Amino acid sequence: FIGDGGSDELKGAKELGIKTILTEYLLKRDEEQHNAIKKFADYCIKDFKEIKSVLF
Repeated sequence: FIGDGGSDELKGAKELGIKTILTEYLLKRDEEQHNAIKKFADYCIKDFKEIKSVLF
């Protein structure tokens, strides 16, 4: 599952056992918000081009 964490979708996907990718470039957050969301991500990417390296 790929998301920006803006609506707790990464948490939901993680609870269902789905691998998650946090897209850090869509929403800018302060460090505290970022860390709270990042704990639900298996991978974090800063550019969409990085998805290829995560998926393959």
